[in-house]
Amino acid sequence: MTQEGVKSAQRVFRILEFFGQEQRDLSMTEIAHHCGFPQSSTSALMRTMTELGYLHFDRGSRTYRPTLRLPLLVSWVNTKLFNGDKILQLMQDLSEATGETILLATENGRCCRYIHVIEATGPLRLHAMASQTRPYARTACGLVLLSQWNQRRLAGFIQRTNGEEPDPALRVDLAALLKRLDGIRKDGYVKSVGGLTNVGGAVAMMLPRVESEPPMVIGIAGFQTRVEAHASAWVEKMRSVVARYFGEYEYSSLMPKIDI
Repeated sequence: MTQEGVKSAQRVFRILEFFGQEQRDLSMTEIAHHCGFPQSSTSALMRTMTELGYLHFDRGSRTYRPTLRLPLLVSWVNTKLFNGDKILQLMQDLSEATGETILLATENGRCCRYIHVIEATGPLRLHAMASQTRPYARTACGLVLLSQWNQRRLAGFIQRTNGEEPDPALRVDLAALLKRLDGIRKDGYVKSVGGLTNVGGAVAMMLPRVESEPPMVIGIAGFQTRVEAHASAWVEKMRSVVARYFGEYEYSSLMPKIDI
């Protein structure tokens, strides 16, 4: 590794240590001042860490905070010592109950990102990896996240992404999307097949929101034939397992009142 690479790695850990020390959201200016880094290189590091899914950027306050991607990297240590936490155990329960790929996803700029994945246990499986990004409008997890957005934000996002998409077949019909998102808010979940691959699909729903944390979605993914055959049972299983760890609640309460 070059000296410049070593310096960048050291700066990343300095930034993470500062978050651990302060235990609050931090602005880029605060981080640069505390660590004694040039603002230009601090900005580049923060942008890269956000793009990789390790930091979440709040556009309103223009501050950063670590995401669950960081503790999940060493979650095996937590699992061995403390028997895991709620979300990891919830995912493990779903894996054991279905044998399918279990996804945990959150927003990551212009895509949704898988921050933790448990691979399917059968001989035939859809492959997914933690840190992968996926288009919002073509995946189950992404659609659930979009259902949290208000119409103004959604319309602006679709206009930008359609403008940058060279393939007309992949551009999103906003009216059709709005109708589908209304259904997700009503039902509390989505089933999506063939959106990203012709053979795969998933069901997904919101997890109860932790105050001040980005929204998170839990999903069960598999081959399209299995999704079609088992979607209803998987949704009921997700609801029962989530209720076991987070308590009983109305799923409609997870969906926001959308302002125009």
